[in-house]
Amino acid sequence: SHQEFRSKLTLAWRSAQGTETRDVNGLIGLLIKRVRAAPDDLQAWIYLGRGYMGVGDAGDAAKAYARAVTLANNSGHPDAGLDTLYGEALVAQASGVVGPEAEAAFRAALKLDPKEQAARYFIAQAQAARGDKQGALAILTELLAETPDKSPLHQTLVDRIAMLTAQGGGAAPDPKAMVASLAARLKDNPD
Repeated sequence: SHQEFRSKLTLAWRSAQGTETRDVNGLIGLLIKRVRAAPDDLQAWIYLGRGYMGVGDAGDAAKAYARAVTLANNSGHPDAGLDTLYGEALVAQASGVVGPEAEAAFRAALKLDPKEQAARYFIAQAQAARGDKQGALAILTELLAETPDKSPLHQTLVDRIAMLTAQGGGAAPDPKAMVASLAARLKDNPD
């Protein structure tokens, strides 16, 4: 049954996590058979996308995630996380460049969930690449205010903000001062 396959798949996925590439490749083979037999199995497409990302094949991961996004949208249950995964695979495929298709995926994610962190981060990257440093900085500063100091994302945001600010000719910002300033602004004007 479908449910049985899904539980087996989940177990297989867990056992392949953190093991050798050939194990993940074996799992990918199983998933390819599954999506051929059941092209509407959303979960199998998501796992297939994960598997391809796990072996560094962003192009095929993007295709699998694109199919998953389509299935989710057609079922009437669109998913911001899926749009983000699709966008991230496209960015990985383009060696870190946020192209128009990836940006569209991130914008679709933000329509569904305006708080989706990864989508906001990549939209900021796209804006910076277009020369809109102020727009990018606004998004990154907002993200920084929401990110705990100990989070791995925190240092990435601090570095990115410092780099964009330095490119603008100003001194690198003090993140604590920026967070305090943003918190004060949010208190004065919650909208």
